[in-house]
Order: sequence, then structure tokens, then C-alpha cells
Amino acid sequence: MGIFRTGYSAGAAIVNSIYAARARRDMNRAIIDAQKANIEARKVFVWPDNSYTPSIFRSKLKMEESLNLISKKDLNDVTTYTPASTPGTACNYVSHYLEQNGNLVISGGAETQRNKIIAAFFNNIGYKKVLLLHRGNYGLVSAVKNYFGQNNVLEFGVNSRNYFNPLSHIPPEQAAEILYYAMPINTSINAQTILRALLLFFNETRDSYSIADLKQYQIQNLLTDVNDPTYQLDAQTKANIIGEYTMGSNEPTAVSSVIAFLNTCGTQLTNMFGTRGGRPEKNLFAAMNANHIVCFDIGNGINSVASNVLFSNLNLLLGSNHQSYSMIVDGIDLGASELLTKLFSAKNLSWALSYDDFFSGLGMHENADQLFDLILGIVSVVVLFRHFSGHSSSKWSGQLGTYRKYKVNYGMSQNIGVGLNGAGNRNISIEEEEAPRVTSNTLDNLPGNVACIHNNDETLFIDVI
Repeated sequence: MGIFRTGYSAGAAIVNSIYAARARRDMNRAIIDAQKANIEARKVFVWPDNSYTPSIFRSKLKMEESLNLISKKDLNDVTTYTPASTPGTACNYVSHYLEQNGNLVISGGAETQRNKIIAAFFNNIGYKKVLLLHRGNYGLVSAVKNYFGQNNVLEFGVNSRNYFNPLSHIPPEQAAEILYYAMPINTSINAQTILRALLLFFNETRDSYSIADLKQYQIQNLLTDVNDPTYQLDAQTKANIIGEYTMGSNEPTAVSSVIAFLNTCGTQLTNMFGTRGGRPEKNLFAAMNANHIVCFDIGNGINSVASNVLFSNLNLLLGSNHQSYSMIVDGIDLGASELLTKLFSAKNLSWALSYDDFFSGLGMHENADQLFDLILGIVSVVVLFRHFSGHSSSKWSGQLGTYRKYKVNYGMSQNIGVGLNGAGNRNISIEEEEAPRVTSNTLDNLPGNVACIHNNDETLFIDVI
């Protein structure tokens, strides 16, 4: 009896071990197949160890140590990235994948890190004219000078050597268009009509004019001056000006609104670019014709009216010729001006946007989400660093998308019988779930020298050198 039971137990153990081995084999195969499918669907990569750069992500284990607050499960579907043609730094990757007209968004990290990525954008500019709009980022201006040569760069700002006058020495009809579209969007129709009458009069009576000229003119005298024989206006022109002015003056505050607009515009332009003094005076068209790159420091103050004059200027520049341009925008509230966001749709413009928090850089505007989707819909490459403030990581995680994740589960129940059923019932099941390609936790805890780069449908973690 005892011998029989011993033999029976040994036989059962052998059978169980056979089926356990088969179970492990089937389980491992299922796990490997699921992971391959997950890696292919997720498309998240880590730059491998190589001699080009001391990568902080030399292995998944090293990545896990670097991102020590991240669940190990977030690394299961990550693989190394080994294209033969692209060197292993974020800057070279960005330069390689930006096409000739490629657009770039950089968010998070320190200003010096973002400036390095923008330098990669320079490699794709070629012979295009370049516009830089910034708020006191002179580290970026220095990088621009080093790359393009100091003699090819023209700066405008309070302390620059040149004075920017947007209406100086340009055709009157262009000056009128710049000012008309720069008026605040909540300006009444009557005030817009009064301004149109004033600009029509100046267009017909002067070869060029400035905002200072408009400020000094007494609008109340317009109807009298229109009939002054000194100006020699024809009957149709007189009728147009009188008609516009009469229509607008039905609103008692329309004239005062126009005067306030011109005064504000002049004051804010002084805030942004200073007074002329003895500085050479240039408009945007002359500046771009004479220089490869033009930099505008629009300052940190709230100069929305003057900024709109500049942005209106830029729209007119892009729409008036077929030359290709590139524009770099650093730290400027994109949601504050429709004239600025309109630039991003220009077919002859490629651009790079750089912010410590891009989503916050859209401002507290009701159209912030819509603007975010608009810009991200036409961008070629997104570079993300760790965000030190704001709540953009969740927004970016959502933007990077999800993938269909397969999870393998295994269960086994045993009994004391002999044979197939006696070895236990094995059950391997595969579950599917929608998982984020990059979690907000991952983005929140990126090491300082690591960038998360998204290009088309592919995401890469890589060093910035």
C-alpha cells in the first residue's frame, strides 16, 4: 500500500511538472507576443547606449533608476531606437526630422535647454528670412548671432541701436491696413468707420505718415479739411471720406475712441521700442530686405495694441510676397492676439514656438484649447522637458495619445487525479485596455537633461547635449 502510494505520487509529480513546463512555455510565448504587439502599437523608444553621447538611458534598468517615481509597468512596452542615419542627441534628432518647412513646439525645461533645441531649428532655415519675437531672451539672441553672424542680425527693442517705426516710409494704403486691423476686436463699428475716414484722408493727402502724425491731427476738423482746396481732392474722394465720417459720428464716443486708440498705440510703441532719439529709423519691410534675421524684443509689459500693430505688419509682409520666411516665438502670449495666431497658417512661413509651459503660454483665454489643437495639428515635431509649474503634463499625455495594450493573465487549479485533468486546469487569458503612450507621471519626473520628442506617431526619450 505504501509502495503503491509512493509510485502514484511520483507519477503525479512528473505529470504535473510536464504540464507546468508547458504552461510556462505557453505563458512566456503569450507574454512575448503581447509585448511585441504593445511595442509596435505604443511606438515609444529610448535612445540606446552608444559612443556618441553618455546616455542616461543606457538600459531600461537605468531608465527606471532615473525615473524612480515611475511604475515599472510603464517601461514594459518601451524598446531602444536604433536608426542608422541619425546621431544620438535630441538636437540632431530634431534637425534630422524637421523638413524644410517643418514646424516645432518646445515646452518645459530651462531656457538654456530650449535654446539648444531652437538652434537645431536653424539648420532647416537655409536662406529664408527669419523673424524672432521674444521677451528678453538675450541668450537666444546671442545664439542667433553666433549662428547667422552678427552683421546679419538686426535688433529692435528699447535699448537697441535701431528705432522701429511700423508706418515709416511705406505706402499710405499699407499703413492704413496695418492700423485698421490692429484695432482691438471690441472696438465699435462706428469708431472703426471714423478711423477709416481719417486714414482715407491721410492716404490722399500725404506720401507717408506716422502714428505721431495721426495723434497730432484734430479729427474734429476732418470735414472742414476735406473741402480745403489746398488738398485738391476730387468729388468722389470727398464723398467717400464725408460719408464714412458722418456714419461713424452717429455714435458720440466714436471720435474719442479713435483718439484713445492712437494715443495708446503711440505710448505702447514707445514702451516696446523707446523713443527715436538719434537712432536710425526702419520699418519692417526695409529691415527684412536688408537683413537675414530681425529680432523684436516686445518686452514684458502689457502692450497689446502696439503688439497688434507689429503682428498686423507681419501679416501684411507675409501676404505681400511669395518669399519664404521662418519665425521663432519665445514666451509670448499666443491667445492674446488673433493677428499673431493667424501667422501660423501662412503657407510661406515655418515656425518654432518655445515656452516654459506651452499650454499656459496660450493664456487664460476661452479659445486656449482650440488654439492648442490648431497648432498641434500643423506641428512637425514636439519637444517636451520636465515642467516645473502648471498642469500641462496631463494635457501633453493626452496629446501623445493612447495605444491598445494587451495584458496576459494566467491561472491554474490543481487536484490529485492522474492524467491530463489531474495535472490541473490551465487558463491563459488576454485582456485589452486603452493605455496612455506616455503617462503624465513620466513627464512630471523627466530628468533635467532628457527630452521627450514626439514626431508624427513616434515618441522618443533622448539626452540633450
